[in-house]
Amino acid sequence: MVQVVKSLAAGITLAFATSVAPRKSVLVVHVADATTKAFIADADVRLASSGRVAHTDSAGDAHFGDLLKGDYRIDVRAIGYAPADVTVELGGDRLRVSVGLDRISTALDTVRVRAETVPRNLREFENRRKTGIGRFFTDSTLIEHRAQGVQLLLAMNVPGLFVRGRTLVSRPGRKGGDCGVLFYRDGLVVYESLLTEGRFAREPLNLDDVHIWELAGIEVYSLVDAPVEYKRPGDYCKIVLMWSKW
Repeated sequence: MVQVVKSLAAGITLAFATSVAPRKSVLVVHVADATTKAFIADADVRLASSGRVAHTDSAGDAHFGDLLKGDYRIDVRAIGYAPADVTVELGGDRLRVSVGLDRISTALDTVRVRAETVPRNLREFENRRKTGIGRFFTDSTLIEHRAQGVQLLLAMNVPGLFVRGRTLVSRPGRKGGDCGVLFYRDGLVVYESLLTEGRFAREPLNLDDVHIWELAGIEVYSLVDAPVEYKRPGDYCKIVLMWSKW
């Protein structure tokens, strides 16, 4: 713009050249999922010509201010999405541009599941547990009750078993009194708490000597439900099978 000023004193006309400041623009880039239209936060938005970078906020918007008018190429990138670019023209005002990103379909690696083989000494245990006959205590249950010990665990959780003196017996027996318990460990008899005229025929093994943390499982049966191979002649009403971890 040229401004003319007349000097009264000298009668001289002076011309002053003045310039108008260029108008600045504000650019808002909105980034969203192209399919769901959900906002994409923390997307990387770059103005290629100026090198300026901004990141989208929680509403999916990235703001650029103080831009001169002209053409700008906008590059947009976000994790999990294909990159996109768009060119816009700024004319000295506020412009809002929406950019939709396509989600990348990522092929996941093959999931490999390795199942540990059931230890040989627990195959019988697991097979019988599937039938639902008997009462079973798994490794996790034994760990939870490790402070009680085997004897107290069985007395508290198996109906008909109780502690008499230092050993475990069952009631009622076939004659209405207490009845013995037959114990196996890893398929071998470890002791019988058999009663003869109200007294033990021989001193039974103290179950406190059996460390519960060494056991992988315990199964308890009545004489009727017990597996045939573990039944023996004698005055007992319960059969307890204990299986070691190793």
